[in-house]
Order: sequence, then structure tokens, then C-alpha cells
Amino acid sequence: MSSPSFSTISLFNRQEDIFKLHGDEIPRSTQCSWLATVAELLEPLHRRMATQVLSSRKIHTDDTPIRVLAPGTGKTRTARFWVYLGDAENPFTLFDYTPTRSRTGPQEFLKGFKGYLQADAYAGYDRLYAGQNVIEVACWAHTRRKFFEAP
Repeated sequence: MSSPSFSTISLFNRQEDIFKLHGDEIPRSTQCSWLATVAELLEPLHRRMATQVLSSRKIHTDDTPIRVLAPGTGKTRTARFWVYLGDAENPFTLFDYTPTRSRTGPQEFLKGFKGYLQADAYAGYDRLYAGQNVIEVACWAHTRRKFFEAP
């Protein structure tokens, strides 16, 4: 399992302080251990949901930047959460973490997918569209925004 993110550690810092105000001492290390255990227990559910999403005829996807603590530096760096939404027959929303915005994240997750992929114009999807299995469905949000920004 990967290390907790910067925001998770900040949350645990605050929780630790709140617990102390109420006379309880629950260290961050214990909270981190709880989180790791829950993540481990939920892993089979995550895999099952991924299988369902990948069996969809159409998947919507996008990425969101998140700040994570860079180990040993005391500084943060930008990582990504990728969201994948299945179709009506597989109505699941799945998140996948990658430490960078490299195209390998979506390519690995979508390996073997056959169907329509609705995504923004991120060049990392281009290899997926190059074959016969994945059909590009463009996202018009960026185009629409330019119309509204036009003088």
C-alpha cells in the first residue's frame, strides 16, 4: 500500500489534537494503521468494481490533481486521482491513484477495455484511441468554456 497523502496526514494531525482535547490519546500512527487495514479489506471490492466498470460499453474518465507529501523532503508534489464512471449497466464510480500524470496510469487501468471512452483532450489517451478497440468520445466542456470566454 502506498503512503498516506499529505492531506491525510494533516487530517490525522487534527484528529490527534481533537482526541487529546477530549482526554484520549490516539496517535497518528494508529490512525494510519487503521486506514491501511480498511484499504486492505476494501481491495477485493475495488477489484470487483474495476471489473464491472471495464465491462461497460462506455466509460467516462478524467483526472484531478492532488498534493501529496514527497517522502523525506517535507514538501509536496502533484499526483493524480483518475475517476472512471461505468455505464448504466455498470453504474460504478472508481478512483485510481497515480503518482504522476503519465499516460501509463490510464493505459494500465484501461488495458483490455473495448468500447467508447469519453475524456478530455489529454494526449495520454491517444494510444488507446489508435487501435480498433477504444472509440474516442470527445468532451465538449473545454470547447464550451471557450465560447463563453470569447468577447
